[in-house]
Amino acid sequence: MPRPTAVGRLAYLSMETLLPGRAGYTHVHEIIDGLETLGWEVSRFLARRADNSAPGRPIGRLPEHVRVLSRLIPQLRHHDVLYVRSHPLAWPAAMAAYRAGLTVVHEINGVPEDLGVTYPWLRPMNRQLFLLQTAQYRKAQAIFAVTPGLVSWAHEVAPGLPAYLIPNGANLSLFTPSGPKYIHPKPYVLFVGGLVRWHGIDTILAALRNDAWPPDTYLVVAGDGSEGNALATAEAETPRLVWLRRQEYGAIPSLLRGALAALVPISNPDGRSNHGVLPVKLFEAMACGTPVIVSDLPGQAELVRQIDAGLVIPMDDAPALAKSVALLRQNELLAQRLGKAGAAAAHRAHGWQHRARQVHDVLIGLRTRVPA
Repeated sequence: MPRPTAVGRLAYLSMETLLPGRAGYTHVHEIIDGLETLGWEVSRFLARRADNSAPGRPIGRLPEHVRVLSRLIPQLRHHDVLYVRSHPLAWPAAMAAYRAGLTVVHEINGVPEDLGVTYPWLRPMNRQLFLLQTAQYRKAQAIFAVTPGLVSWAHEVAPGLPAYLIPNGANLSLFTPSGPKYIHPKPYVLFVGGLVRWHGIDTILAALRNDAWPPDTYLVVAGDGSEGNALATAEAETPRLVWLRRQEYGAIPSLLRGALAALVPISNPDGRSNHGVLPVKLFEAMACGTPVIVSDLPGQAELVRQIDAGLVIPMDDAPALAKSVALLRQNELLAQRLGKAGAAAAHRAHGWQHRARQVHDVLIGLRTRVPA
């Protein structure tokens, strides 16, 4: 069958290296897939991981950034919209798209200073990174932000520029309450995601050692990252810790369905979470009908309280986390009620198709350049 006429031609730019199974990869590809379903013709300009771009060595990515920009900029004239996953080094493409008359939108997942949390040696350059990134917004038509706090930040740094809240979501075909469950001989709670310090790994391990943690309940961890050494040490010392390392994306739903709860105790090192968090794994757990235990950070705490999808604990509070695990272990009816509420909300309004539709509606309203 002939392909239907596209509603528009969109170039999607990500300077961030995207690894399968990670939240950024999921977000980018789900939005692109959703836009294509809605009739957009999308060209992907996505940075790839080079051999010399190991974690902690972003300088090694510069040749890849140059490659992506060199491929994109000559192609801009064939597109109507440039969609930028916000990044300081996207500046040349954003300026070229503005000069070419494209509609330019930026998706904000964090502020420029966040780079200094991941790469401390970049902190002296915070001001320059801030200026390089925010200068792009002055030539844009809209911003999409993943938390209410980032919407407010966008209004501060780019007054007058429309900023829309379009959070993360879940793949509602994959993440469902029904389906196979991970089999473990004992009840378990699950942490899934990158093993990085702002994901609260130290709090989780301290909670597991706390006297309030139920003795028959295991901790299952699926992920890898810079905190892997701490987890390996704990694994050797703690029989109730099962570290599965990184799992294929398709294996995550069964892990969630089998879990007593999903842990999302994100922390706030150096202010990294000041603008709130609404992580992909929160929506995926909800979509599977798994109650969540989240730290009291803007965004996720309000959502969980609003829909009654889990328990909210103080940030960095290991005893509170242990007590919450015990509460859900002891009260099966409570756990079921929280899980059902989360699943209902996720499947009603928090799928990636809902997010892609939001993006589509904004772009249709903004677009001024008609395909030639």
